[in-house]
Amino acid sequence: MIRRPPRSTLFPYTTLFRSHGMSVQLMTGASLVVTLLAVAIWCKTSAFKRVGRVSKLIIYPIKSCRGIQVQMAQCTPTGLKYGILRDRSFMIVDVAKGTFLSLALNPSLVLVEPSLRDGGNGIWLDAPGMDTLKIAVDQLEHLATNSPSPVSINYKELKMNGHDCGDTCAQWFQNYLNKPNLRLVYLPMTAPPVLCNTKNKSGSLFQKDDVMGFNFTSSYLLMTESSQDDFAGRLENSIPITNFRPNITVEETIPYEEDKWELVKLGDGPVIQTRKPCERCIYINVNAENGVTDTDILKILTSFRKVSEEKLKSKVVSQSPILGLNMCLVREGVVKVGDDVSATY
Repeated sequence: MIRRPPRSTLFPYTTLFRSHGMSVQLMTGASLVVTLLAVAIWCKTSAFKRVGRVSKLIIYPIKSCRGIQVQMAQCTPTGLKYGILRDRSFMIVDVAKGTFLSLALNPSLVLVEPSLRDGGNGIWLDAPGMDTLKIAVDQLEHLATNSPSPVSINYKELKMNGHDCGDTCAQWFQNYLNKPNLRLVYLPMTAPPVLCNTKNKSGSLFQKDDVMGFNFTSSYLLMTESSQDDFAGRLENSIPITNFRPNITVEETIPYEEDKWELVKLGDGPVIQTRKPCERCIYINVNAENGVTDTDILKILTSFRKVSEEKLKSKVVSQSPILGLNMCLVREGVVKVGDDVSATY
């Protein structure tokens, strides 16, 4: 937790100035460095300004599939967590190619709808034309720890392993997508998290201890409803905010004001920090409600949301349009729908 530095321990010498009720006093060497750093941190965090309110919390347990809205969640280093639900802790892999199945090439994945049942001990999957599939997450966690069945996954510069969820899960997805060689893999809680800074292009924008699950960019994606509404108003057909697959949505904001946010505090607890604007690709063309692809969506976003400000240019690695923020955890805690959102600029 970031707190105001204690006066008695940090300021034992002659007062140089007083500001905001704090005294800064003369000292030398390491003590001065520690003091100035503590003051800088306190001043930075004291500059939080209320910018809106949490309107949605969404966990996507299976990468590329539909999310689950929750009313509260834990903010952990690898993303939102609610009971056994962890963001992007599952992924569908083509083991013949060693790559994951993307939403852009498999838009019907967005119709795979997870839900919590059995008192929260299992994830159930439903999809058009399919029987319900039950995934016993607690059993998977036990097997992954005691009898691991690893599957290797490669995505650009990222290399990782997941635990194979078994033949029943694999056959369910093979039947649904009519594709062979598919396996559902799970990232257990005991597995080493994926480092965000291992990607060659955007890695330099992340800190060495920034981690994620199967997110492939960052552990949090934040969007504001006002920016989504402004963009949706430019389209012929309205689209849901879930096209952009955010974890946290914020209401009562000014459109695109989030471009300037640095630290974001959720309620009185968790703090997340912007690492880069979210650079958008063809994934947003897939309608999250019906799986229909509309190529005009990315084209229209590109027409007015390419980075032009110099401050933002240093935080992007492509010419793609931006919408939303890729963020990582600074302080853990619990966030609830309706919490105030504060930010520094």
